[in-house]
Amino acid sequence: MKEIRYPYRFKTEKEFIESFGSEWRNRVMYTFPSCMNYLLGTDYPYELSDREFERDYINDVSGYSISSGMLVTKRKRPSYEPRKIIRDI
Repeated sequence: MKEIRYPYRFKTEKEFIESFGSEWRNRVMYTFPSCMNYLLGTDYPYELSDREFERDYINDVSGYSISSGMLVTKRKRPSYEPRKIIRDI
C-alpha cells in the first residue's frame, strides 16, 4: 500500500509578508482573500510533482484558485554549513 505524503503546505502569514510585503493578499497570484485564512500554514491536501509545482496555476481548493506562490515545500533542505565537532577525550 502506497503511503500518501503531502510535501507542500500553505505559507503562514509571516511567510507571505516576507515573500510579498505587507500588501501580500493582493500581490500573490489570484489573491488570497481573508476567507481563506483557515488555509494558512496547513498541508496542501494533494500530491504534486516538482514539475507541477513550478507552474503558476496549480489547482483549486474549495473553489479558490491556488498558485505556487501560496505554497512552500515541507521537505528538509540539506545544510552545507560547516559544523564544529566537539570530542571528549
